[in-house]
Amino acid sequence: EKKKPAILVSGSLAFDIIFSIPIDFRKSIPLNRGKIRSFNASYIAEEKKEFPGGNAGNIAFWLGHEGIPSFIFSAWGKDFAEKKYREKLESLGVVIRGTECGHTAHAYMISDPLHQQLIIWQPNAFKHHDTQLLTDYFTEDELKAFSYAIFSVGSPESLQNHIRTFRKQNKKALVIFDPGQVTPLFSKKAFHECCSCSDIVIGNDIEFEHFRKFTVPKGLIEIETRGKKGVLLRQYGKEKAFPSVKVQKVVETTGAGDAFRAGLLAGLSKGKTLDESVVLGTKLGAKCVGYPSGQY
Repeated sequence: EKKKPAILVSGSLAFDIIFSIPIDFRKSIPLNRGKIRSFNASYIAEEKKEFPGGNAGNIAFWLGHEGIPSFIFSAWGKDFAEKKYREKLESLGVVIRGTECGHTAHAYMISDPLHQQLIIWQPNAFKHHDTQLLTDYFTEDELKAFSYAIFSVGSPESLQNHIRTFRKQNKKALVIFDPGQVTPLFSKKAFHECCSCSDIVIGNDIEFEHFRKFTVPKGLIEIETRGKKGVLLRQYGKEKAFPSVKVQKVVETTGAGDAFRAGLLAGLSKGKTLDESVVLGTKLGAKCVGYPSGQY
């Protein structure tokens, strides 16, 4: 059997603590003449649920779902193994490298019936991802062997350092820059340096508003995810729209973007065109929202 191209996934491993509330978030925000004078909203949440997550964990999980093994570069706590998360990923062919200390990151996610979300991120052990080095956990030969790499949400400094280190060792791999929620924290200079080491920049429609302020360099492929509005692909000065896949019921949107990224990488690693890979991404994203978390 032909050896599958190796994929590096740099990003977070976490446990998602998910709550839901039965009313629109905005109805509990006190307004004074249309303005928020102070924020002191109260909500009654339904039963708490805990699931394995984190962007790197979710991407690697959905790659495994497609039969594609991958390597994760991250930082986690002892509870990662105690709660069987490590075992789950390794059963899918995932190799995990990085720092273990303290507690694994937690993401507290509260959703309302309109799928509006309030997220509180507690990095815990993942703070070490800012200072650990790729070259401490991968040999030069290993880094050169990767055909694809995605660098997902961390601090701007860690994203910049890891993507720069990887590109210095590997000039041929297709690299995806995925700054996510920390996009507003980037300086224009740091954003452009990450772009200069990448082939694709990916984000949702809100993140792309910030991308445009930085001005995305010419020649970089842009993939903008827009939820139920589908995906926009921009390359060679042209824009192409891909519709979303209709789903019977949206259970939880957490992790759908990660599933899309996994589909994109899985398609490319299987030799599909970029267009075909985007379509596979939309299918996995649609499948993901049918589950109560970013994995199943």
